[in-house]
Amino acid sequence: MNTKIGILCFVLATTGLASPAQAQEYHPRRAGHPVRIVGYVLSPAGVILERLIFRPAWWLGHRGPLRSLFGFPPPKLELPSPAQPEQSGGD
Repeated sequence: MNTKIGILCFVLATTGLASPAQAQEYHPRRAGHPVRIVGYVLSPAGVILERLIFRPAWWLGHRGPLRSLFGFPPPKLELPSPAQPEQSGGD
């Protein structure tokens, strides 16, 4: 029963704190610009190219022998610090 009351309090608190989403104000001079219209059309194509071609190519370029071919430096090797010998606390 306490968990139901706690959940109800949480839902009421978060609902009370939520604010409505605000859209950007419409500017007819900026919205109708020809370059903006081209951007609307080409944006999905750019996302598809990035996901299908550019991200996998970047991943491959950072692996193994291709790394040096494309000029990426080798990863820095971090060696663990040597173990400190325990000192006896002879007082």
